[in-house]
Amino acid sequence: MHINGLHHIGVYTVDRDRSIHFYENMLGFVTTWSDDVPLPAGIFKAAMLRQGSCVIELVQPPDASRVGTVHGPVQHIALEVDDIKEVVVALKAKGAVFESEEITAMPEFTQCGVWHIFIKGPSGERIELVENMPRKSM
Repeated sequence: MHINGLHHIGVYTVDRDRSIHFYENMLGFVTTWSDDVPLPAGIFKAAMLRQGSCVIELVQPPDASRVGTVHGPVQHIALEVDDIKEVVVALKAKGAVFESEEITAMPEFTQCGVWHIFIKGPSGERIELVENMPRKSM
């Protein structure tokens, strides 16, 4: 068995179209597919969005009132950025809702450390913006 890498991240949403607007206009994703999917449990409104190698599947279930009321297995989505300070300024100008006002440094995280901050998506999903710190020379 061989796993090639991440295919996509599925995120429940209370309003697919509102979420598409958020991911496109706030974070620069492009919608590659959107449709209503009839399943035995009802009509699911779904969409696939892409930014670089990151693919997010938005799923609005038939009973959207349950979205966000129960913690699911996805705690957050982490998006890698090149200049986190610049991204934060741009997102603040667009009205993004941040969990905190400050970018946090985590120098012991992974091999090189990161700077990070969280924003909220339109269905309450947590989106982490991450910039890798320069690798320490050996």
